[in-house]
Amino acid sequence: MVKQMKLTDAIDALCLATIADGRSPRTVEDYRQKLRPLVAFLGDREIDQVSTNDLRRFVADLRGRESRWLDHPNRPETAGGLSPASIAGNVRAVKRLFNFLQDDGLLATNPAARLKGSKP
Repeated sequence: MVKQMKLTDAIDALCLATIADGRSPRTVEDYRQKLRPLVAFLGDREIDQVSTNDLRRFVADLRGRESRWLDHPNRPETAGGLSPASIAGNVRAVKRLFNFLQDDGLLATNPAARLKGSKP
């Protein structure tokens, strides 16, 4: 059954499941850190309103950034774009979120299924 859920609630659900699966607190914080820019880019919309095109626009935005650590809680913004490894990490987190949502029956289709990331 597909359920109405906001992106921030979906991220919370992923983090809870990650904790329940016995993953480290660092993994949970990594998901939160890497998914924060997605919510900033798309807004806190319903998960079933996120399209593959939205996610591609997000990745294109990451690739086009001229500074890094824009959304980082512990580092000041610095000139220079994101590294391929950083972009790939963000894409992996987005794919993990939407795979989780589909696997848990919260989304009928996965908009991140065809999303491509950089190889670090």
